[in-house]
Amino acid sequence: MQRLGQKAGLWLVTALVCGGGVLAAYRYHAHASKVDVRVTKARVSDFAISVRTRGEVRSVRSDIITAPQVPGLRIVKLAEFGKPIKEGEVIVEFDAAPEEPAYLEKNARRAKTRVEKIALRARHDGIVTSLPNFRGAGSGDSPPAPFKERDNVWAGAAIAEIVDLSRMRMELKLEEVERGKVQLRQSVKVRLDAIADKEFAANLDWISPTATIAFKGMGLTEKTFPAYATFRNIDRRLKPGMAGTADIVIERQPAQLMIPIRASFTEDGKPAVYLLKGDEFALHPIEVGKRNDTDIVVLKGLQPGETIALETPAEAAKRARKLQ
Repeated sequence: MQRLGQKAGLWLVTALVCGGGVLAAYRYHAHASKVDVRVTKARVSDFAISVRTRGEVRSVRSDIITAPQVPGLRIVKLAEFGKPIKEGEVIVEFDAAPEEPAYLEKNARRAKTRVEKIALRARHDGIVTSLPNFRGAGSGDSPPAPFKERDNVWAGAAIAEIVDLSRMRMELKLEEVERGKVQLRQSVKVRLDAIADKEFAANLDWISPTATIAFKGMGLTEKTFPAYATFRNIDRRLKPGMAGTADIVIERQPAQLMIPIRASFTEDGKPAVYLLKGDEFALHPIEVGKRNDTDIVVLKGLQPGETIALETPAEAAKRARKLQ
C-alpha cells in the first residue's frame, strides 16, 4: 500500500458520473492538478456467453404470385404495393392481349384454364411487395421497374409477393467453428441497424445440416451454415430486409458478480483490480471465473457496488501529461 501510494500519489473521489462508470481524481506527487480516472463498479447481473453473427429479417411465410401458364396475358388490376391485403382478396387480374381471343377459340381446353386463372387471390393475410418486370422498358443501368397495370406478362412471370408479417425470423450464416458451438432452441438476442433502441428476443429453430459454399474469387471460398432464429414477439417496425447483429446465447449464469474485462489486471501473474478504499486505490487480488467478450465473473475478492479502476495509475498519469 505504501509503495503504491509513493508511485501513484493520493487518489480522491469526485462525484462526476460518466457513462456507465464514474470519474475519480488524484493528486499526482507535488502537483496541484487533478487527473480524471476512469472507474466502474462491480455489479450483479446475468452472465452470458454467446456466438455473434449477422443476418437479415425475413418473413416465415411468403408467396410468390406468378402468372398462369397461358400466353398473351395483360394485367388489368393489381393490388397496391406496400399495402395490407386479406386472405381471399384479389391480388392481380388478367385480361387477354389482343391476339389471345383467337388463340382461345381454337383451344377450348386452354380457354377453360384461362377463365379459371383470370384472377389470383391471396392465400393468407400479408403485405403486397413488388417484383421487377424484367421485360419492361428500362433506361441505361437503372433497375427494372415493378409490374404495373396494363403490362403484358409472359406465362409463369413472378409478379408480386405476399409477405406474412405475423411471423418473422432472422436468417443467419454461421461459420464452421460457430456451428459446432450452437444448438437448436437456444436464445438469440437481436439488434437491428434500423431499430437501435430495442433488443429483440428470438429462438434458434433451424440449422442447415450441410454447408453452403460461396466462391469469393482468386480461388478463395467461404463455407457457412444457414440458420433461422424466429422472433418471439412481433414489433410493427420489423420489416423484411432489415439487417442486424444476432447473439446466440450458448451459456447463461444468472445473478453473477461481474466486472468489465478491462478492469482486470495482474499481480505476480494472478488477477487483481485497483480497488478504491477510502480515498486511495490499491491493487487487490481477486478470483475469477468465466469470461465473455466484454465481462468477467468475479468469484472472490469483491463485493457488489465496490469501485474499481478501468486503468492503472501509470496509464492515468500518462494521459494527464499528454493533455498538459
